[in-house]
Amino acid sequence: MLRALALGVVMCAAVPGAGAADDADWTGKTVRLKVDVKLGTKFNGGLVREGAALPKGKTFVVKSDAGGFLELVDQTGFIFRSEAEVVAEKEKGPDTRELWVYEGGWFARKKDGSWYEVNEENYRRQKSLSFREVKRTAEFVELYDANRKVSVRLGAGAMDARWDADGPNAVWKPLYKGRWQTPTP
Repeated sequence: MLRALALGVVMCAAVPGAGAADDADWTGKTVRLKVDVKLGTKFNGGLVREGAALPKGKTFVVKSDAGGFLELVDQTGFIFRSEAEVVAEKEKGPDTRELWVYEGGWFARKKDGSWYEVNEENYRRQKSLSFREVKRTAEFVELYDANRKVSVRLGAGAMDARWDADGPNAVWKPLYKGRWQTPTP
């Protein structure tokens, strides 16, 4: 125990707010932090708080909801669910999802609202792939490439695709693992 304190590691032994009244899954929802927190690693039903510090009032999209624990998009570690609150739709502000990255490439939104994909293959050919945005929800942004007749859904952890040739009720198939990233100016 002294060693843990010497390292500055704080262990929360119980899950605050476990069994809260709102049992709905928060995955894909926007949450606001109610307190200043440090991200943690799950350990014996609690969190070892050794990750990045996040300020009270900051909003995040929930990547996964494991009951009393939340994993946030673009963050490494967990917080307790009781340390956040779901943001009402009207409070969310503008949707800033405009760059989705995966190993070997990315999708980016242009100022005119259209999208393009760059990956190793089309970079060598010096030609990006063009898409138009057709749907935007809390869970995904759906794009369509009219030339290749393919739809893609960019989500918090994966990209799914379906092809027109497979019919109007085609199943969405996982294609890449990736994530939303904040563009650097």
